[in-house]
Amino acid sequence: MPLTREDILRLLGHYEAHLPSFEALAAGLHEELARQAERLSVRHLITHRAKAPASLEGKLNHRASKMSVEEFDGPTHPKLKDLAAARVLLYLDRDVEQVAESLEAAFRERGHPVERASKKEPRGYEAVHLHIGCGGDLLPRGALPAATTVEVQVCTVAAHLWNELEHDIKYKQHGGEPDAAQEVLLRCLLRELRVAMETAAELMSHTDRVIAGNTAPFADKDALHRYLSNREDRHLRGDFGTLFDLLQPLVDPLTPAWMHAALAGGAGPAELEALGATHDPSGGLEDAGRVLMQLSSRLDPRLLQLHAGAMPHPPPPLVRLAARLAAHQMERKGPS
Repeated sequence: MPLTREDILRLLGHYEAHLPSFEALAAGLHEELARQAERLSVRHLITHRAKAPASLEGKLNHRASKMSVEEFDGPTHPKLKDLAAARVLLYLDRDVEQVAESLEAAFRERGHPVERASKKEPRGYEAVHLHIGCGGDLLPRGALPAATTVEVQVCTVAAHLWNELEHDIKYKQHGGEPDAAQEVLLRCLLRELRVAMETAAELMSHTDRVIAGNTAPFADKDALHRYLSNREDRHLRGDFGTLFDLLQPLVDPLTPAWMHAALAGGAGPAELEALGATHDPSGGLEDAGRVLMQLSSRLDPRLLQLHAGAMPHPPPPLVRLAARLAAHQMERKGPS
């Protein structure tokens, strides 16, 4: 039997009782997606949400004739796949398929069933949808049924803007169809966003070439500090004078090009967090310590240990960190 108004109100009550679990599930999904995107080293933004009860009510009213109470398992239903959802928004169009494929493989590997659909509609909507079952071990489903499904949409930042504006027309405007003016404006927006994406890709590519080709050595600690601060778009703190003194004899020449490659290939977020917890749990060495930890795997640990030991006494805290990191790297590598 189709859902009645009484059925819908009762189902909304079930959902609201479980809303904290759906919010925790969406937040956990966000964290896992961030880990995967960082591993792939792609420029990205991630958003997440648990479906608002008012939005769910609208969907249940819209689909009432195609659902029955018997199909529900508590607050979940096979056709309600986006009660917890996230979006992975990418800067480059070429990254979309790579990221979607990698996410699908990562979740499948940990026991999550995944359904994938690439959506490209004539009007302009474009995204890859992943519907991921919660039966695996990467997501915190808590008390929710194992059959609960989350939705991940993977698309470009530009496609996200267009998709959101078209979504408002489709689902919030009476009738769900754009009028003549909206049709024209949507087409114009789509065309301009495509040009913007091409321009952004060209700019990013050119910037990468400039960075990679920057082979002039850092003149002093201030030049190193300025480069690292500009790279992260904020003023970094810490003992960058000692960092410069540690790195300069070990890296010849010490250039922005080397630094860019070393940071990109150095410790990832999880390893950096582990190193910080072991070697600088208070965070007292600030950004300079974090940079040294990130670079430690790219430096010869025996040379780093020798150089740290030869520096003036008493050694500054950053030098003591360098000695610990060198010992850690040698322990990991084992006897040579």
